[in-house]
Amino acid sequence: MITLLFCGVCLCLGVFIIEIIGYHQNLNLEIAQHLAEQTVIAENLNHDISVLNQGNEKMLLTVFKFYKETYLTENSQIEIARTKTNSMNQTPLKEDEVNYQILKNEGTPYLYITNLLKGNYRSWTLTYQYDLSSFIWRSNQTRLAYLIGCGGILLTLTIGLFVILRRLTAPLEKLTSMADQLAEGDLGCRADQGSPDEIGRLATSFNNMAQFMQQYISDLQESSRQKEQLVANLSHEIRTPLTAIKGYADYLLIAEVTEVERIEALSFITSESARLQQLSQMMLQSYTIQHTSLDYHRLSLATILKEVDYTLSEKLQQKNVVFDYEKLENIELYGDPTLLKSLFINLIDNGINASEAGGKVWITAEITQTQLCVAVHDNGCGITQNELEKIGQPFFRSDSSRARHTGGAGLGVTLCHKIIEQHLGTLHYHSSEKGTTVTIVFTCC
Repeated sequence: MITLLFCGVCLCLGVFIIEIIGYHQNLNLEIAQHLAEQTVIAENLNHDISVLNQGNEKMLLTVFKFYKETYLTENSQIEIARTKTNSMNQTPLKEDEVNYQILKNEGTPYLYITNLLKGNYRSWTLTYQYDLSSFIWRSNQTRLAYLIGCGGILLTLTIGLFVILRRLTAPLEKLTSMADQLAEGDLGCRADQGSPDEIGRLATSFNNMAQFMQQYISDLQESSRQKEQLVANLSHEIRTPLTAIKGYADYLLIAEVTEVERIEALSFITSESARLQQLSQMMLQSYTIQHTSLDYHRLSLATILKEVDYTLSEKLQQKNVVFDYEKLENIELYGDPTLLKSLFINLIDNGINASEAGGKVWITAEITQTQLCVAVHDNGCGITQNELEKIGQPFFRSDSSRARHTGGAGLGVTLCHKIIEQHLGTLHYHSSEKGTTVTIVFTCC
């Protein structure tokens, strides 16, 4: 609106200046025309009276009467007077000087042009009088036309600018409304980005920002939900071993027990303490993966599996499970040795837990131009499809014997997922009623 007002003022001011300049130019032309006419009359009169009779005032008046009747029109007339001053302002006139001025007579503007006659009549003045009413009327008509034109142009500009500004500001008003909705918590609002101009690009940027905010808030909410679930599950997981430890400790303090019962109780306390220690170590390792820099190297898969075999050898013997990883000597992968060892320990340990006595856990690998696929197989009890979809959630344990009878906390698979994410890979599960295969896909090997 301020812009519109400024444009209108500038337009009116420009038209006003042009009209004033035009008026003065036309007035000067009008004066010049009548000055020329007065000069012709004066020269002819001087010539005629000098030829007829020099110094005869009667002859002068006779000749002048003829001139007055000849040049008398509706708007102009001439007069002579015996004086050397301007009859309008009583200022003295000089020879060959032409004096003019515009005066009003009874409200009517007149142009008065006065000069001295020549020769023996230098004491006489000739005054040419012209009525400027018609000129003023034409000027007023021109001024009125200017004003009407200015008003029409201003009205047209006003309507045009209003329409243009309305079209320009309408998308901005919509964007403002969308921003207000976004500020009020409506993260699903989106702006119309139909136009390819700056407004359209602004709408696109706004939508990108809204999309980012929506995703960011969604991630925060999901993270908060997972943390709440983590705390709840952790509380539940540590309650059972702590209750058992406290119960057996109280039993040892209060009851009179035999040496065999004491050793059995202490063994259970030690077992539950080890379980709590394992739980805390997994929690710490899960945090460390996300908040520390890792040390990546090119590693031999067979070397890692040999270390895993050594770590799990006692458990393999106790469960009477065979671990096979032959024909993997020439396969290499790129990653953090500590994390990759932890990854395979968890996956193979899960396979051992699921296997019965005489079972088998084995490793296979397949190399393509862009991927290395390492699969961990077991022939133990399988996992249902519903449980497969939840694998990777902290503290999730299936109801099958793969987890419950081992007392696992459900953090191992979650840790595996985080490790493989740090190595730009993916983890896939396939299971049937008998046996499970976990495929690790490394995109860079």
